Amino acid sequence: MKTISFLLLSLAVLMAAPAIPFRAATDDHPSEETAPCTLSSANGAYGFVESGTIIGLGPYASAGTVISDGEGGMKGIFAENAAGLVTNNITFSGTYTVNPDCIGTLIFTDNRGRTASRAAVIVQHGKEIDYIFSVRGIPGTGVAKRQ
Repeated sequence: MKTISFLLLSLAVLMAAPAIPFRAATDDHPSEETAPCTLSSANGAYGFVESGTIIGLGPYASAGTVISDGEGGMKGIFAENAAGLVTNNITFSGTYTVNPDCIGTLIFTDNRGRTASRAAVIVQHGKEIDYIFSVRGIPGTGVAKRQ
């Protein structure tokens, strides 16, 4: 009986709640949810953490910061743990692309001469960037959050 009373009360509250207006996106006025992404969508400072496996070597994890310039350039610093070997203060710089659907790429080279790439998606209006490693032999994922 309590369950039926609760369901009826919940239904009454929902029916009495004011309707939330919905505005569909149009070509002239895109909604915030459907506005296309640009290079500037990823502009700013982000903290990131990533992890995966280097095939033939072992587990990999890193954490650091990256600053993107809103025009396709980026630079940063991180620490990594590659199969138990910890290295700090690795710097990097590179480029990024962003498609209107918020999917893009990151390509960078670190001060140890290694080049890496990631396939990424901008989410939460640029507050977060989720990505995967896009190098054969290194399956991994990461997330960068705007600071």
